[in-house]
Amino acid sequence: MAQNLNFDRKELREQDILKHKNFDEVLRSYRMVQRPASNTRWIAAASIAAAACLLAFLYFGFLNNSTNHHGNLLSDGNAPVHFNLNDLPKKVQLPLKNYSVPAEHFKVSADQGGNFKTSSGSTISIPAMAFVDEQGKKVEGTIEVSYREFQNPLDFFLSGMPMHQMKDGQPIQTASAGMFELLANKDDKAIYIASSKQIAVDQQSRFSGKCEQMFFNTTSNTWVKEGENDLLAENGKIIVEKETAPVSIDSAGMPVMPRKADKRKYIFDIKVDVSGFPELAEYKGLLFEVNETYQKFDERLYDIKWEQASIKASSVAGNYNLTIGIRDSSVTIMVYPVFANKNYQEAMLVYQEKKELWLANLAKQQKQTNEKKAIKVNANDVALVTTDEPLINYSKLKAKGKRHFEVHKLGVYQSVMAYHPTTMKVVQPRLIDLKGKEIKNVQMFIADRTQNILYNFGSSASIACDQSASLLFWFVTDNGQMGVVSTEAFLALTVNNDRPLIKVQLMDPGKAIGILKETMQI
Repeated sequence: MAQNLNFDRKELREQDILKHKNFDEVLRSYRMVQRPASNTRWIAAASIAAAACLLAFLYFGFLNNSTNHHGNLLSDGNAPVHFNLNDLPKKVQLPLKNYSVPAEHFKVSADQGGNFKTSSGSTISIPAMAFVDEQGKKVEGTIEVSYREFQNPLDFFLSGMPMHQMKDGQPIQTASAGMFELLANKDDKAIYIASSKQIAVDQQSRFSGKCEQMFFNTTSNTWVKEGENDLLAENGKIIVEKETAPVSIDSAGMPVMPRKADKRKYIFDIKVDVSGFPELAEYKGLLFEVNETYQKFDERLYDIKWEQASIKASSVAGNYNLTIGIRDSSVTIMVYPVFANKNYQEAMLVYQEKKELWLANLAKQQKQTNEKKAIKVNANDVALVTTDEPLINYSKLKAKGKRHFEVHKLGVYQSVMAYHPTTMKVVQPRLIDLKGKEIKNVQMFIADRTQNILYNFGSSASIACDQSASLLFWFVTDNGQMGVVSTEAFLALTVNNDRPLIKVQLMDPGKAIGILKETMQI
Protein backbone atom coordinates (compact mmCIF):
# COMPACT_ATOMS: atom_id res chain seq x y z
CA MET A 1 0.00 0.00 0.00
CA ALA A 2 1.47 3.31 -1.05
CA GLN A 3 2.22 5.85 1.56
CA ASN A 4 0.66 9.25 1.07
CA LEU A 5 1.96 11.56 3.77
CA ASN A 6 1.15 15.25 3.92
CA PHE A 7 3.23 17.06 6.55
CA ASP A 8 1.93 20.53 5.62
CA ARG A 9 -1.74 19.70 5.75
CA LYS A 10 -3.94 22.61 6.85
CA GLU A 11 -5.66 22.17 10.20
CA LEU A 12 -9.20 20.90 9.64
CA ARG A 13 -12.14 22.96 10.77
CA GLU A 14 -14.66 21.30 13.06
CA GLN A 15 -17.25 21.07 10.25
CA ASP A 16 -14.68 19.40 7.97
CA ILE A 17 -13.91 16.81 10.62
CA LEU A 18 -17.56 16.05 11.30
CA LYS A 19 -18.23 15.72 7.55
CA HIS A 20 -16.01 12.63 7.38
CA LYS A 21 -17.17 10.93 10.57
CA ASN A 22 -19.54 8.39 9.01
CA PHE A 23 -17.69 5.48 10.59
CA ASP A 24 -20.35 2.95 9.54
CA GLU A 25 -19.78 3.82 5.88
CA VAL A 26 -16.02 3.67 6.34
CA LEU A 27 -16.26 0.28 8.04
CA ARG A 28 -18.40 -1.11 5.19
CA SER A 29 -16.02 0.12 2.51
CA TYR A 30 -12.65 -1.03 3.83
CA ARG A 31 -11.23 -4.31 5.04
CA MET A 32 -10.79 -4.99 8.72
CA VAL A 33 -7.55 -5.39 10.65
CA GLN A 34 -7.12 -7.48 13.76
CA ARG A 35 -7.73 -5.71 17.07
CA PRO A 36 -4.59 -5.64 19.26
CA ALA A 37 -4.43 -8.71 21.47
CA SER A 38 -3.31 -6.66 24.46
CA ASN A 39 -6.03 -5.35 26.77
CA THR A 40 -4.18 -2.08 27.26
CA ARG A 41 -6.00 -0.30 24.41
CA TRP A 42 -2.90 0.47 22.36
CA ILE A 43 -2.91 1.33 18.68
CA ALA A 44 0.35 0.12 17.18
CA ALA A 45 2.35 1.79 14.47
CA ALA A 46 1.76 -1.21 12.18
CA SER A 47 -1.91 -0.24 11.81
CA ILE A 48 -0.95 3.13 10.33
CA ALA A 49 0.78 3.51 6.98
CA ALA A 50 2.84 6.49 8.17
CA ALA A 51 6.48 5.72 8.87
CA ALA A 52 7.40 9.02 10.50
CA CYS A 53 5.76 12.34 11.36
CA LEU A 54 7.61 15.59 11.98
CA LEU A 55 6.83 17.45 15.23
CA ALA A 56 7.13 21.08 16.25
CA PHE A 57 6.89 20.77 20.03
CA LEU A 58 5.92 23.61 22.38
CA TYR A 59 6.02 22.67 26.06
CA PHE A 60 2.89 23.59 27.95
CA GLY A 61 2.23 20.63 30.18
CA PHE A 62 -0.22 17.83 29.54
CA LEU A 63 -3.87 18.75 29.78
CA ASN A 64 -6.51 16.41 31.15
CA ASN A 65 -9.18 16.23 33.85
CA SER A 66 -7.17 14.62 36.64
CA THR A 67 -6.60 17.84 38.57
CA ASN A 68 -8.69 18.28 41.71
CA HIS A 69 -11.04 21.26 41.88
CA HIS A 70 -11.18 24.39 44.02
CA GLY A 71 -7.55 24.64 45.05
CA ASN A 72 -7.22 21.21 46.65
CA LEU A 73 -3.87 19.44 46.37
CA LEU A 74 -3.29 16.28 44.37
CA SER A 75 -2.75 13.21 46.52
CA ASP A 76 0.05 11.84 44.30
CA GLY A 77 2.99 14.15 44.98
CA ASN A 78 5.16 12.46 42.32
CA ALA A 79 2.72 12.56 39.44
CA PRO A 80 3.04 15.31 36.81
CA VAL A 81 0.89 18.38 37.35
CA HIS A 82 -2.03 18.70 34.97
CA PHE A 83 -4.19 21.60 33.95
CA ASN A 84 -7.98 21.30 34.09
CA LEU A 85 -9.50 23.19 31.17
CA ASN A 86 -12.98 22.75 32.63
CA ASP A 87 -12.09 25.05 35.53
CA LEU A 88 -11.33 28.04 33.31
CA PRO A 89 -13.98 30.75 33.81
CA LYS A 90 -16.84 30.33 31.35
CA LYS A 91 -18.77 33.52 32.12
CA VAL A 92 -18.36 36.99 33.57
CA GLN A 93 -17.62 36.68 37.28
CA LEU A 94 -16.62 39.74 39.31
CA PRO A 95 -13.69 38.77 41.56
CA LEU A 96 -14.40 41.58 44.06
CA LYS A 97 -17.87 42.87 45.00
CA ASN A 98 -16.95 46.44 45.89
CA TYR A 99 -14.28 47.15 43.27
CA SER A 100 -14.86 47.78 39.59
CA VAL A 101 -13.77 49.99 36.70
CA PRO A 102 -16.03 53.08 36.87
CA ALA A 103 -18.31 53.92 33.95
CA GLU A 104 -18.82 57.26 32.21
CA HIS A 105 -22.43 58.27 31.55
CA PHE A 106 -23.84 60.34 28.70
CA LYS A 107 -27.36 61.66 28.09
CA VAL A 108 -28.53 61.46 24.48
CA SER A 109 -31.74 62.15 22.59
CA ALA A 110 -32.93 58.91 21.02
CA ASP A 111 -34.65 60.94 18.31
CA GLN A 112 -31.54 62.87 17.26
CA GLY A 113 -28.55 60.77 18.36
CA GLY A 114 -25.25 62.44 19.20
CA ASN A 115 -21.46 62.34 19.33
CA PHE A 116 -19.48 61.99 22.57
CA LYS A 117 -15.84 61.99 23.64
CA THR A 118 -14.75 60.00 26.67
CA SER A 119 -12.10 60.99 29.21
CA SER A 120 -9.57 58.70 27.47
CA GLY A 121 -10.15 60.38 24.13
CA SER A 122 -12.26 57.57 22.65
CA THR A 123 -15.34 58.72 20.71
CA ILE A 124 -18.90 57.36 20.44
CA SER A 125 -21.19 58.26 17.51
CA ILE A 126 -24.88 57.36 17.94
CA PRO A 127 -27.26 57.75 14.96
CA ALA A 128 -30.84 58.99 15.31
CA MET A 129 -33.52 56.46 16.31
CA ALA A 130 -30.87 53.83 17.11
CA PHE A 131 -32.58 52.12 20.07
CA VAL A 132 -35.49 49.74 20.65
CA ASP A 133 -36.98 48.12 23.75
CA GLU A 134 -37.12 44.37 24.41
CA GLN A 135 -40.29 44.13 22.30
CA GLY A 136 -38.51 45.74 19.36
CA LYS A 137 -40.41 49.05 19.57
CA LYS A 138 -38.54 52.30 18.92
CA VAL A 139 -37.37 54.14 22.02
CA GLU A 140 -37.90 57.90 22.09
CA GLY A 141 -36.87 60.69 24.45
CA THR A 142 -33.73 60.95 26.56
CA ILE A 143 -31.69 57.84 27.23
CA GLU A 144 -28.52 57.19 29.23
CA VAL A 145 -25.45 55.60 27.66
CA SER A 146 -22.73 54.14 29.89
CA TYR A 147 -19.19 53.44 28.69
CA ARG A 148 -16.33 51.64 30.44
CA GLU A 149 -12.82 51.17 29.08
CA PHE A 150 -10.36 48.44 30.08
CA GLN A 151 -6.75 49.00 29.04
CA ASN A 152 -4.46 46.99 31.35
CA PRO A 153 -4.31 43.71 33.33
CA LEU A 154 -5.76 45.33 36.47
CA ASP A 155 -8.76 46.62 34.48
CA PHE A 156 -9.22 43.17 32.93
CA PHE A 157 -9.07 41.59 36.41
CA LEU A 158 -11.70 43.92 37.87
CA SER A 159 -13.98 43.41 34.86
CA GLY A 160 -14.36 39.70 35.69
CA MET A 161 -14.22 38.84 31.98
CA PRO A 162 -12.88 35.47 30.79
CA MET A 163 -9.71 36.54 28.96
CA HIS A 164 -9.14 33.46 26.81
CA GLN A 165 -10.78 32.86 23.42
CA MET A 166 -12.26 29.53 22.30
CA LYS A 167 -11.26 28.18 18.89
CA ASP A 168 -12.45 24.74 17.77
CA GLY A 169 -13.35 23.96 21.37
CA GLN A 170 -9.88 24.84 22.62
CA PRO A 171 -8.85 27.81 24.81
CA ILE A 172 -6.40 30.30 23.30
CA GLN A 173 -4.71 33.07 25.27
CA THR A 174 -4.34 36.41 23.47
CA ALA A 175 -2.82 39.82 24.14
CA SER A 176 -5.27 42.72 24.33
CA ALA A 177 -5.00 46.06 22.53
CA GLY A 178 -7.98 47.43 24.49
CA MET A 179 -11.46 46.42 25.65
CA PHE A 180 -14.65 48.42 26.30
CA GLU A 181 -18.24 47.98 27.47
CA LEU A 182 -21.11 50.00 25.96
CA LEU A 183 -24.62 49.83 27.50
CA ALA A 184 -27.78 51.96 27.34
CA ASN A 185 -30.99 52.28 29.36
CA LYS A 186 -34.14 54.36 29.62
CA ASP A 187 -35.91 54.77 32.95
CA ASP A 188 -33.49 52.22 34.44
CA LYS A 189 -34.53 49.56 31.90
CA ALA A 190 -32.04 48.10 29.44
CA ILE A 191 -32.58 48.96 25.79
CA TYR A 192 -31.04 47.59 22.61
CA ILE A 193 -29.68 48.68 19.24
CA ALA A 194 -32.18 48.48 16.38
CA SER A 195 -31.29 45.84 13.78
CA SER A 196 -30.91 48.47 11.07
CA LYS A 197 -28.57 50.69 13.11
CA GLN A 198 -24.96 50.67 14.28
CA ILE A 199 -23.04 52.78 16.81
CA ALA A 200 -19.51 53.81 15.85
CA VAL A 201 -16.87 53.57 18.60
CA ASP A 202 -13.30 54.73 18.00
CA GLN A 203 -11.35 53.44 20.98
CA GLN A 204 -7.94 54.84 21.84
CA SER A 205 -5.32 52.07 21.77
CA ARG A 206 -1.82 51.90 23.21
CA PHE A 207 -0.70 48.98 21.04
CA SER A 208 -0.06 48.87 17.30
CA GLY A 209 -0.64 46.15 14.72
CA LYS A 210 -3.61 44.36 13.16
CA CYS A 211 -6.04 42.84 15.67
CA GLU A 212 -9.02 40.54 15.68
CA GLN A 213 -12.18 42.35 16.74
CA MET A 214 -14.13 40.31 19.31
CA PHE A 215 -17.58 40.56 20.92
CA PHE A 216 -18.46 38.70 24.12
CA ASN A 217 -21.66 36.72 23.57
CA THR A 218 -23.37 36.43 26.97
CA THR A 219 -25.68 33.68 25.72
CA SER A 220 -22.91 31.26 24.74
CA ASN A 221 -20.37 32.89 27.12
CA THR A 222 -17.75 33.00 24.38
CA TRP A 223 -15.73 35.61 22.53
CA VAL A 224 -16.95 35.81 18.93
CA LYS A 225 -14.79 37.21 16.13
CA GLU A 226 -16.50 40.00 14.21
CA GLY A 227 -13.70 41.09 11.93
CA GLU A 228 -10.32 42.77 12.16
CA ASN A 229 -9.10 46.28 12.89
CA ASP A 230 -5.89 48.25 12.44
CA LEU A 231 -4.45 51.06 14.50
CA LEU A 232 -5.62 54.26 12.78
CA ALA A 233 -4.42 57.83 12.86
CA GLU A 234 -6.86 60.75 13.21
CA ASN A 235 -7.09 60.96 9.43
CA GLY A 236 -8.12 57.31 9.26
CA LYS A 237 -4.85 56.01 7.76
CA ILE A 238 -3.30 52.81 9.11
CA ILE A 239 -0.37 53.34 11.48
CA VAL A 240 2.41 50.84 10.79
CA GLU A 241 4.90 50.45 13.63
CA LYS A 242 7.57 47.82 14.04
CA GLU A 243 7.18 46.15 17.42
CA THR A 244 10.34 45.76 19.48
CA ALA A 245 11.01 42.39 21.07
CA PRO A 246 10.40 42.45 24.83
CA VAL A 247 13.23 41.72 27.23
CA SER A 248 12.82 38.14 28.38
CA ILE A 249 14.62 35.22 29.96
CA ASP A 250 16.02 32.78 27.40
CA SER A 251 14.40 29.44 28.20
CA ALA A 252 15.43 27.57 25.04
CA GLY A 253 16.40 24.00 25.80
CA MET A 254 14.07 23.48 28.78
CA PRO A 255 13.29 19.74 28.56
CA VAL A 256 9.76 18.38 28.50
CA MET A 257 8.85 16.73 31.79
CA PRO A 258 8.08 13.07 30.98
CA ARG A 259 4.62 11.73 31.63
CA LYS A 260 3.95 8.04 32.12
CA ALA A 261 1.59 6.39 29.65
CA ASP A 262 -1.81 5.39 31.05
CA LYS A 263 -2.64 1.84 29.96
CA ARG A 264 -6.33 2.59 30.40
CA LYS A 265 -6.20 5.08 27.55
CA TYR A 266 -5.75 4.86 23.80
CA ILE A 267 -2.14 5.22 22.69
CA PHE A 268 -0.53 5.58 19.26
CA ASP A 269 2.96 4.17 18.79
CA ILE A 270 4.41 6.34 16.02
CA LYS A 271 8.06 6.90 15.15
CA VAL A 272 8.78 10.61 15.30
CA ASP A 273 11.75 12.55 13.94
CA VAL A 274 12.61 15.02 16.72
CA SER A 275 16.22 15.70 15.74
CA GLY A 276 15.42 19.38 15.21
CA PHE A 277 13.85 19.82 18.64
CA PRO A 278 16.40 19.82 21.50
CA GLU A 279 13.76 19.53 24.22
CA LEU A 280 12.80 16.08 22.85
CA ALA A 281 15.86 14.94 20.90
CA GLU A 282 17.43 12.82 23.63
CA TYR A 283 14.25 11.02 24.64
CA LYS A 284 13.59 7.46 23.43
CA GLY A 285 10.34 5.56 23.11
CA LEU A 286 8.04 8.54 22.57
CA LEU A 287 4.33 7.60 22.38
CA PHE A 288 1.16 9.65 21.84
CA GLU A 289 -1.83 9.30 24.14
CA VAL A 290 -5.34 10.32 23.04
CA ASN A 291 -6.70 13.39 24.84
CA GLU A 292 -10.43 12.76 25.35
CA THR A 293 -11.01 16.06 27.14
CA TYR A 294 -12.68 17.60 24.10
CA GLN A 295 -14.11 14.58 22.31
CA LYS A 296 -14.60 10.91 23.16
CA PHE A 297 -12.46 8.55 21.11
CA ASP A 298 -14.44 6.20 18.85
CA GLU A 299 -13.10 2.67 19.35
CA ARG A 300 -14.24 1.66 15.86
CA LEU A 301 -11.18 3.49 14.57
CA TYR A 302 -9.27 0.35 15.59
CA ASP A 303 -10.93 -1.55 12.76
CA ILE A 304 -9.61 0.46 9.84
CA LYS A 305 -6.29 0.17 8.07
CA TRP A 306 -5.46 3.81 7.44
CA GLU A 307 -3.59 4.89 4.30
CA GLN A 308 -2.58 8.40 5.35
CA ALA A 309 -1.35 10.02 8.56
CA SER A 310 -0.13 13.50 9.45
CA ILE A 311 0.48 15.25 12.73
CA LYS A 312 0.83 18.92 13.67
CA ALA A 313 0.76 21.03 16.81
CA SER A 314 -2.77 21.93 17.84
CA SER A 315 -3.91 25.27 19.20
CA VAL A 316 -3.76 23.69 22.69
CA ALA A 317 -0.06 23.92 23.42
CA GLY A 318 1.56 20.59 24.25
CA ASN A 319 -1.17 18.71 22.33
CA TYR A 320 -1.22 17.67 18.68
CA ASN A 321 -3.78 16.97 15.99
CA LEU A 322 -3.15 13.55 14.49
CA THR A 323 -5.06 13.24 11.19
CA ILE A 324 -5.54 9.74 9.76
CA GLY A 325 -7.38 9.01 6.54
CA ILE A 326 -8.34 6.68 3.69
CA ARG A 327 -9.25 8.14 0.30
CA ASP A 328 -11.74 10.95 0.92
CA SER A 329 -12.43 10.10 4.57
CA SER A 330 -10.37 11.41 7.48
CA VAL A 331 -10.48 11.78 11.24
CA THR A 332 -8.49 14.15 13.43
CA ILE A 333 -7.64 13.11 16.99
CA MET A 334 -6.00 15.20 19.71
CA VAL A 335 -2.98 13.51 21.30
CA TYR A 336 -0.11 14.36 23.68
CA PRO A 337 3.31 12.72 24.24
CA VAL A 338 3.92 10.04 26.89
CA PHE A 339 6.46 7.34 27.80
CA ALA A 340 5.98 3.73 28.90
CA ASN A 341 7.74 1.45 31.39
CA LYS A 342 11.55 1.44 31.00
CA ASN A 343 11.49 4.36 28.56
CA TYR A 344 9.72 6.46 31.20
CA GLN A 345 12.42 5.80 33.80
CA GLU A 346 15.17 6.61 31.28
CA ALA A 347 13.34 9.76 30.22
CA MET A 348 13.13 10.94 33.83
CA LEU A 349 16.93 10.60 34.20
CA VAL A 350 17.44 12.61 31.00
CA TYR A 351 14.94 15.21 32.21
CA GLN A 352 16.68 15.72 35.57
CA GLU A 353 20.09 16.09 33.92
CA LYS A 354 18.82 18.51 31.27
CA LYS A 355 16.82 20.54 33.76
CA GLU A 356 19.87 21.07 36.00
CA LEU A 357 21.84 22.34 33.01
CA TRP A 358 18.99 24.61 31.97
CA LEU A 359 18.61 26.04 35.48
CA ALA A 360 22.33 26.71 35.71
CA ASN A 361 22.23 28.50 32.36
CA LEU A 362 19.14 30.45 33.43
CA ALA A 363 20.86 31.62 36.64
CA LYS A 364 23.94 32.66 34.64
CA GLN A 365 21.82 34.65 32.17
CA GLN A 366 19.86 36.30 34.98
CA LYS A 367 23.10 37.37 36.68
CA GLN A 368 24.44 38.79 33.43
CA THR A 369 21.17 40.66 32.82
CA ASN A 370 21.27 42.23 36.28
CA GLU A 371 24.92 43.16 35.88
CA LYS A 372 24.17 44.92 32.58
CA LYS A 373 21.40 46.87 34.30
CA ALA A 374 23.62 47.93 37.19
CA ILE A 375 23.25 51.61 38.04
CA LYS A 376 26.29 53.19 39.72
CA VAL A 377 25.00 55.40 42.53
CA ASN A 378 28.50 56.40 43.77
CA ALA A 379 31.93 54.91 43.98
CA ASN A 380 31.08 52.76 47.01
CA ASP A 381 27.44 51.92 46.31
CA VAL A 382 26.00 50.00 43.35
CA ALA A 383 22.26 49.30 43.11
CA LEU A 384 20.95 46.58 40.80
CA VAL A 385 17.75 47.02 38.83
CA THR A 386 15.93 43.71 39.26
CA THR A 387 13.40 41.96 37.03
CA ASP A 388 10.75 43.76 39.08
CA GLU A 389 11.32 46.79 36.87
CA PRO A 390 8.10 47.05 34.80
CA LEU A 391 8.60 46.06 31.19
CA ILE A 392 5.36 47.85 30.33
CA ASN A 393 5.03 51.06 32.29
CA TYR A 394 1.34 51.87 31.96
CA SER A 395 1.71 55.30 33.54
CA LYS A 396 3.93 56.34 30.61
CA LEU A 397 2.09 54.38 27.93
CA LYS A 398 0.19 56.83 25.73
CA ALA A 399 -2.43 56.13 23.08
CA LYS A 400 -0.79 55.51 19.70
CA GLY A 401 -3.99 55.75 17.66
CA LYS A 402 -7.58 54.51 17.54
CA ARG A 403 -9.40 51.31 16.62
CA HIS A 404 -12.76 51.54 14.87
CA PHE A 405 -15.74 49.40 15.93
CA GLU A 406 -19.19 49.20 14.31
CA VAL A 407 -21.26 48.21 17.35
CA HIS A 408 -24.43 46.32 16.44
CA LYS A 409 -25.10 44.86 19.90
CA LEU A 410 -24.56 46.48 23.28
CA GLY A 411 -22.00 44.72 25.44
CA VAL A 412 -18.25 44.13 25.66
CA TYR A 413 -15.84 44.40 22.71
CA GLN A 414 -12.09 43.80 22.52
CA SER A 415 -9.18 44.02 20.08
CA VAL A 416 -6.81 41.06 20.47
CA MET A 417 -3.47 40.02 19.01
CA ALA A 418 -2.00 36.56 18.53
CA TYR A 419 0.22 35.43 21.38
CA HIS A 420 3.04 32.92 20.88
CA PRO A 421 4.53 31.80 24.22
CA THR A 422 8.14 30.69 24.44
CA THR A 423 8.02 28.16 27.27
CA MET A 424 4.75 27.36 29.01
CA LYS A 425 4.89 25.53 32.32
CA VAL A 426 2.01 24.08 34.33
CA VAL A 427 2.25 24.76 38.07
CA GLN A 428 0.03 23.85 41.01
CA PRO A 429 0.69 26.40 43.77
CA ARG A 430 0.25 25.30 47.38
CA LEU A 431 -0.78 28.48 49.15
CA ILE A 432 -0.37 29.02 52.91
CA ASP A 433 -0.75 32.11 55.08
CA LEU A 434 1.88 33.48 57.44
CA LYS A 435 0.72 31.05 60.15
CA GLY A 436 1.17 28.07 57.85
CA LYS A 437 -2.56 27.49 57.32
CA GLU A 438 -3.52 26.24 53.86
CA ILE A 439 -5.43 28.73 51.72
CA LYS A 440 -8.16 27.01 49.69
CA ASN A 441 -10.95 28.00 47.30
CA VAL A 442 -9.17 30.77 45.43
CA GLN A 443 -9.33 32.39 42.01
CA MET A 444 -5.84 32.80 40.53
CA PHE A 445 -4.54 35.42 38.10
CA ILE A 446 -1.26 36.23 36.35
CA ALA A 447 -0.31 39.45 34.56
CA ASP A 448 2.33 39.09 31.85
CA ARG A 449 4.26 42.33 32.07
CA THR A 450 6.01 41.86 28.72
CA GLN A 451 2.64 41.79 26.93
CA ASN A 452 -0.76 43.30 27.72
CA ILE A 453 -2.06 39.99 29.01
CA LEU A 454 -4.10 38.79 31.98
CA TYR A 455 -4.44 35.07 32.62
CA ASN A 456 -7.72 34.40 34.44
CA PHE A 457 -7.63 30.82 35.75
CA GLY A 458 -10.86 30.95 37.75
CA SER A 459 -11.15 28.08 40.22
CA SER A 460 -8.53 25.91 38.54
CA ALA A 461 -6.10 24.31 40.99
CA SER A 462 -3.30 24.67 38.43
CA ILE A 463 -1.98 27.56 36.38
CA ALA A 464 0.07 27.78 33.19
CA CYS A 465 2.78 30.41 32.82
CA ASP A 466 5.32 31.48 30.23
CA GLN A 467 8.58 31.47 32.17
CA SER A 468 10.35 33.54 29.54
CA ALA A 469 8.15 36.50 30.56
CA SER A 470 8.03 38.74 33.63
CA LEU A 471 4.99 37.56 35.60
CA LEU A 472 2.99 38.97 38.50
CA PHE A 473 0.84 36.42 40.36
CA TRP A 474 -2.10 37.10 42.69
CA PHE A 475 -5.24 35.41 43.96
CA VAL A 476 -8.61 36.15 45.58
CA THR A 477 -10.09 33.97 48.32
CA ASP A 478 -13.77 33.08 48.59
CA ASN A 479 -14.16 35.61 51.44
CA GLY A 480 -12.69 38.47 49.39
CA GLN A 481 -9.12 38.57 50.70
CA MET A 482 -6.15 38.78 48.34
CA GLY A 483 -2.52 37.73 48.15
CA VAL A 484 0.20 39.02 45.80
CA VAL A 485 3.53 37.36 44.94
CA SER A 486 6.39 39.42 43.51
CA THR A 487 7.84 38.67 40.09
CA GLU A 488 11.20 37.48 41.48
CA ALA A 489 9.62 35.28 44.15
CA PHE A 490 7.22 33.67 41.69
CA LEU A 491 10.02 32.84 39.25
CA ALA A 492 12.28 31.50 42.00
CA LEU A 493 9.52 29.31 43.45
CA THR A 494 8.23 27.86 40.17
CA VAL A 495 11.26 27.51 37.92
CA ASN A 496 12.36 24.27 39.61
CA ASN A 497 9.13 23.15 41.26
CA ASP A 498 5.79 22.12 39.78
CA ARG A 499 4.11 22.25 43.21
CA PRO A 500 5.71 25.22 44.97
CA LEU A 501 4.77 25.99 48.56
CA ILE A 502 4.05 29.74 48.59
CA LYS A 503 3.70 31.61 51.89
CA VAL A 504 1.58 34.72 51.30
CA GLN A 505 0.29 37.54 53.47
CA LEU A 506 -3.48 37.81 53.14
CA MET A 507 -4.69 41.40 52.89
CA ASP A 508 -7.78 43.42 52.12
CA PRO A 509 -8.44 44.15 48.42
CA GLY A 510 -7.70 47.87 48.71
CA LYS A 511 -4.13 47.24 49.84
CA ALA A 512 -3.58 44.46 47.29
CA ILE A 513 -4.87 46.60 44.42
CA GLY A 514 -2.51 49.36 45.54
CA ILE A 515 0.41 46.93 45.33
CA LEU A 516 -0.67 45.80 41.86
CA LYS A 517 -0.93 49.42 40.68
CA GLU A 518 2.47 50.32 42.09
CA THR A 519 4.18 47.23 40.68
CA MET A 520 2.74 47.60 37.17
CA GLN A 521 2.98 51.42 37.29
CA ILE A 522 -0.71 51.87 36.52
